Amino acid sequence: MRSSRYWWMLVLVSLSIMGFCVASSQVGIPSHTSCNLNRLSGNAAWLSVNWVSHPPDKAAIIQLANNATERRLSYLFPFTTYARPDGTFSPTFGFLKDFVSIFRQENRTARILPWIGVPTINRRRFGPPGYIDLMNEAERRSIAQLAASLISDASSDGVHLDVEHVNDGDLGFLLLLQDVRQAIGSDVVLSVAANNWLPVGLNDFPVIDGYKWTGAYYQEVASHVDQIVVMSYDSIMPSAFLYRLWLAEQVKGISRSLARSNVELLMGLTVSREKTLTHRPAAENMLSGLRGICAARNEIFPEAHSVDGIAIYAEWEADEDDWHLWQEWVSHQ
Repeated sequence: MRSSRYWWMLVLVSLSIMGFCVASSQVGIPSHTSCNLNRLSGNAAWLSVNWVSHPPDKAAIIQLANNATERRLSYLFPFTTYARPDGTFSPTFGFLKDFVSIFRQENRTARILPWIGVPTINRRRFGPPGYIDLMNEAERRSIAQLAASLISDASSDGVHLDVEHVNDGDLGFLLLLQDVRQAIGSDVVLSVAANNWLPVGLNDFPVIDGYKWTGAYYQEVASHVDQIVVMSYDSIMPSAFLYRLWLAEQVKGISRSLARSNVELLMGLTVSREKTLTHRPAAENMLSGLRGICAARNEIFPEAHSVDGIAIYAEWEADEDDWHLWQEWVSHQ
């Protein structure tokens, strides 16, 4: 019964969002030569836990470092650990320090931000289960202390927090960001993975009920962090055309919301081949994503916050065709 309700919720949400995108967008189909993605300075990629959980393969890490330079990747988010139900963290980062050290022998420009997963309590009747209560001060403090230790012990450049799921207006998440900032200081990067955006009227629709973020909450989050990386995929869109429209609206809505912010804004693209209820590889992929971001950048008003980079989810799923396409779009002159 739960899965049946979840399916119908997805159908209703999908129809609502598709209608909004089609009604509000006039996006064309841009080419790599019509968009200045080569000017983006904050590109990134999520990395596999294998880089930090296994003894280092020096040659492979050096190759990764060289690839980061060639592909214009300024940030790397190696999956490092996740919070477990008992409040401890998975012991999967024993070689993080070695990874950072070897990487920097070859590449001292790209910043390494260990990726921490935090599955939060799900109080809804649908969606993935979780167990971390961000209104619990002790649990927040534990996450903040871990973040600080990953920076001090491994000499990393900051942390990347992937807290899911965070609803619109979630106070616990804002308190966590305050605690982490206090623990790590202001000289390193505090990066967060962010929920998708919806305008207030649509986000208040009973089926959605604040499941996405409004512009006001984006502004609140931005006031606590250095970098926002939007997980702009899992859109439920059934075609590349609709995903391109949806993504363009994400870029425009978030950019306008952050017009007065100095936060660094990255839009995430997926290259995953796994088909799920919310992700269709034929719709959400490197090409449709680049086209959507490019089209939106061509429409954004001067007073809006610019997109600073694109984050690829994930490095371990990208094949040679993906990287060739990426190079074509971000490296052309």
